[in-house]
Amino acid sequence: LQQPGSALAPNNMIAIAFLVISLALLFRPGLPRSRELRLLRVAVASFAVTAVADNLRGLEVLSWRGPEIEPVGAAVLFACVGTLVAGRVMQGAERLFALDQELAIARNIQGSILPRSMPNIDGLAIAARYRPMNEAVAGDFYEFLEAGGRRLGILVADVSGHGVPAALIASMVKVAIAAQKAQADRPAAVLTGMHDTLKGQLGGQYVTAAYLFLDREARVMRYSA
Repeated sequence: LQQPGSALAPNNMIAIAFLVISLALLFRPGLPRSRELRLLRVAVASFAVTAVADNLRGLEVLSWRGPEIEPVGAAVLFACVGTLVAGRVMQGAERLFALDQELAIARNIQGSILPRSMPNIDGLAIAARYRPMNEAVAGDFYEFLEAGGRRLGILVADVSGHGVPAALIASMVKVAIAAQKAQADRPAAVLTGMHDTLKGQLGGQYVTAAYLFLDREARVMRYSA
C-alpha cells in the first residue's frame, strides 16, 4: 500500500507471458489451415506485438517517444474479429436461404403426392384440408383408391416424426398404397400389403394408418387400422 507502483513490473511480465503463450498456441504446427485461422493469427499477432512492446516499454527494456501503440493492435484485433463474425453471419444466412429453398422444393414434392381432386362418387360428398403442424412439410398423408362404380377406399396415414424425413417416407407410403388397388375392397389385406412393402425400409421410423372401404351400392363399410 505504501508503494502503489510496485505491481506494475509483475503485471507487465504476466501480460507478456500470456501473450507469448497465446501466440505459441495459435501458431503451433498441425492446425488445419483456413482463411479464418489466417485472419485470427493476424489479429492476435497484431495485438500481441503492440501489447508486448508497450509492456517492455513499461519495464524500461524498450524506450521510444510517443503514445502507446497497443490501441493500434487492439483496433486491428477488433477489425479482424468483426470480419470473422460478419463472415459467420453471412454463412449462416446463406445456409438458411439454402434450407428455405430445399423446404420449398420438399413442399412442392409433398403437394404432388397428395390427391389433386376429390373422387366423384354418387351420393357421397368428400372434402379434405391438409395443413402440416409446422407449416412446412410433415408425414401426414391421405389417399383414395377408387374401386369402380360407387366403391371407394380411403387411407389416412401418419409417419412418425416431422419435417423432411417424415415427408420422404410419406412418398413411400403413396407407392405402397398404389400397389394395393387390386384388393381395395379388403382393408385388412390393403394394410397387410402396405406393411409387407414398407417393412425394413423406414430407417427406424414407423407409420400408423387407417383404411376405410365404402360400397354405396351394397351399403357396406369395412374398416381396418
